[in-house]
Amino acid sequence: MKMVKRRRCRGSLACRKARGRGMLGFCAALAMAGVAVEGKRYVAGELHADYETESGVTSRRLAIVSDAFIENKSRCKAKNQRRADKKEGERHYKKNADCNRGMVIFHILGVIYMFLGLMIVCDNFFGPALDVMVERWSIDDDVAGATFMAAGGSAPELATSFMGRFVSKSDVGFGTIVGSAVFNVLFVIGLCALVVPGGEVPLTWWPLFRDCSYYIVGLAVLAVLVSGADSLNLWESIVLFAMYLGYVTIMFFNEKLERMFTKLFGMEKNAKVRDAPAEKVEEGGAPDSAEAEGGGDDDDEWENPWEMPDDKPGCVLWVICLPLNVMLYGTLPDVAFPGEKDGVKLKKPVLYMPAGDDHFLVTFFACLLWLVVFSYLMVVWVTVIGAVFGISDYIMGLTILASGTSIPDALSSMYMAKEGRGDMAISSSIGSNVFDILVGLPVPTIVKYVVVYAQGNNVRKLAQWNFDTDGIVFDTVLLLMMVALIVTSIMLTNLVLNMRLGTMMFVLYFVFLVVCILNKVTGTA
Repeated sequence: MKMVKRRRCRGSLACRKARGRGMLGFCAALAMAGVAVEGKRYVAGELHADYETESGVTSRRLAIVSDAFIENKSRCKAKNQRRADKKEGERHYKKNADCNRGMVIFHILGVIYMFLGLMIVCDNFFGPALDVMVERWSIDDDVAGATFMAAGGSAPELATSFMGRFVSKSDVGFGTIVGSAVFNVLFVIGLCALVVPGGEVPLTWWPLFRDCSYYIVGLAVLAVLVSGADSLNLWESIVLFAMYLGYVTIMFFNEKLERMFTKLFGMEKNAKVRDAPAEKVEEGGAPDSAEAEGGGDDDDEWENPWEMPDDKPGCVLWVICLPLNVMLYGTLPDVAFPGEKDGVKLKKPVLYMPAGDDHFLVTFFACLLWLVVFSYLMVVWVTVIGAVFGISDYIMGLTILASGTSIPDALSSMYMAKEGRGDMAISSSIGSNVFDILVGLPVPTIVKYVVVYAQGNNVRKLAQWNFDTDGIVFDTVLLLMMVALIVTSIMLTNLVLNMRLGTMMFVLYFVFLVVCILNKVTGTA
């Protein structure tokens, strides 16, 4: 039998409207009853409470509004405000991005100008002061290069180390030492090979053996000291600085040690002939005539900084360098000033500033200050340039910052290479690395310990220098391999500084950069 589906009766339209009005009236009655009850409590003051705001002002609000609700509402409001500010900042950044990127041209011009300042300091003041120092104190070229010249070239790095300890209080990574050390040796020796007179300059074996051996020992000791605790404390700093005093002691007995090791290893063929000047003097005064000619050449090389050159490019460069010349000649005694030329008495570049080789010590130490100033500004501006162009911090520290702090080393070594003093240039490059690890690291730490102890603070927490020693084994092995390759390359060129050796140094430097960058990317250290 077929079932018949019954239809539900919903009533007429009038019935449905009546039911709706009844429900609305019932809800309105409930609402009015609630308002009447709570209104009575509100009039009685039962719903209010006193609250103290962050500014210290007391205010009243309804107690039924919970603190969590107020806090969440404020948090949402602050979050929305931050989002709005972020969007506004991004909009302004995108609007001014091209303008800000274009302003980096002034940093580039500043770096070039600081490079010109470093060239003037090294060529006109620092190099001549070293020449006078070697002549007055009868110091061997290699000894002067490994001590005085290396210390002068490393002055910016020492100043940066002090600033890192006392100003920025930043940790020093072992990789920064690696980048600067490799640039000092490989790239600087390559630059020296480009400017040697006559295309080649002979080298002697002893300075290379002495400096490389001590550098290897110092590097190994540093790696052992910082690898265990990832830090450098007082007694470790004293050990490193004592090693540099030992290095200076070796320089004091350099001549005796050279003769002893020359006989021991049978290297008389490549040894330095020290008695030749005395024999020549007895034979007829040839050295005096040579020195007289050399002195005459030095007088001819001196140029008045206030005389404008005749050629147009020289005039443009003279105008650009004029502010630098005013600052430097106004604060540094001109050691290269000959006093007279062709029998005619010359005027001093600056009337109130003393001139002549009697003031070489003042010029030497004053040059260190200018080297620090110019190098610091160069490093700061190069860092800004790298950040604008998106260069990573590791690559910047390995290349740009390492080369920026080593520019004084490079320029002073090139100056000595142009003078034909190959041993002095090589010893300066390697001696600068010895100075960095045995003076640049421990001395600021020792001074920091003394200052913190004098202030009565916790020495262990505030004075200890922490290191980022990730990959220290890889870096140490890399530096040792670098020293071995340098010695091998110089031996292959028969102890001659020439273009062939310079090419080898440039190739090794770029191979080093590739290896370090690949090691950083793959994370195998």
